[in-house]
Amino acid sequence: RCAPVADQDWARVGQEVPARHFGGALWVVPGEAADPAPGAVVVRLDAGLGFGTGAHPTTALCLRWLAAHPPVDADVIDWGCGSGILAVAAARLAARRVWALDIDPQALTATHDNAQRNQVAGRIDVRAPDALPDSPRADLVIANILAPVLVALAPRLLAALRQGGALLLSG
Repeated sequence: RCAPVADQDWARVGQEVPARHFGGALWVVPGEAADPAPGAVVVRLDAGLGFGTGAHPTTALCLRWLAAHPPVDADVIDWGCGSGILAVAAARLAARRVWALDIDPQALTATHDNAQRNQVAGRIDVRAPDALPDSPRADLVIANILAPVLVALAPRLLAALRQGGALLLSG
């Protein structure tokens, strides 16, 4: 059986952000939503055309890990930042500095906008991966991207990680 469906902005509909709790104090909510709980660490998100609302299981797993292991005073790299959800969450959980990297210009725009929306833009450096300085060594490298890309990037991801640091891979 077929029925007509009203035309709408399907890209935006697929990126709607429901309020979700990921453990500890960490919540992701639509940009205009009220704080969901007293003392919540809130990520206000408008995904735009970048990947990542917290609804996908791989993103949710990364957010749960961050909630359980807050990167307090850590340097973090979010490789394949999409909407910026993981980079912003790391910054809201007290990371010292975050490099948010993506090859998609729309993802870089979404990440920049979400960093501003969450008042952490001063701690998030948004750029293409090729623009990453040779010197950063992160305490935590996050890459929530497809497995074949993770395999191809493995040498670069490991080179960006400080000795004793954590590597969070999902995808």
